[in-house]
Amino acid sequence: MTAVMAVLAAELARNGRLPCPAGDMDGVAETACSGAAIGRVPTASLGLPTAAVQDGWSQPFTYAVDARATQTVDLTDWCGRAGGFDALTLDGATPHHPVVLLVAHGPGGGAWLAGGGRAPGAASDAEIENADDDAIFATVPIVASGPDRFDDRILAYAEPAFTSMHDIHCPVAAVGSGQGG
Repeated sequence: MTAVMAVLAAELARNGRLPCPAGDMDGVAETACSGAAIGRVPTASLGLPTAAVQDGWSQPFTYAVDARATQTVDLTDWCGRAGGFDALTLDGATPHHPVVLLVAHGPGGGAWLAGGGRAPGAASDAEIENADDDAIFATVPIVASGPDRFDDRILAYAEPAFTSMHDIHCPVAAVGSGQGG
């Protein structure tokens, strides 16, 4: 998951924005998204092999991003919006409003059908929350079995942690034009 986040950070550094999720199995990022954009990691758009975006049980990661982070035009624009990324909610954790997150759904699955559709697992409320395609995600302690089983792993970043963790620096506005006066 950390390697995928590093690729997403490189995309931000290169293009000034994060990609929208892939809407289907072709791995191509949607051209536009809004609100809390949730789907698959856009492997084709990022040049990643499918195995790089799967957990140890071959379940695809869920990729969620505040769509405002996909609409910035450069790092200056991104940095100007960084305090307003709040479309996603991560209950029970900090950051509470991440700009980007990945969910590894673990052996219980509950995320994706082979054809690309969403399939909530028959598990705890927290597992269902992480597979229901809304803007709210849950993280609770791991529970190996029983009706409250929870085996999802979540990696989430808010701003400015996402850029600083990946050594991306916001541009400093120039002071003056260099012309004497």
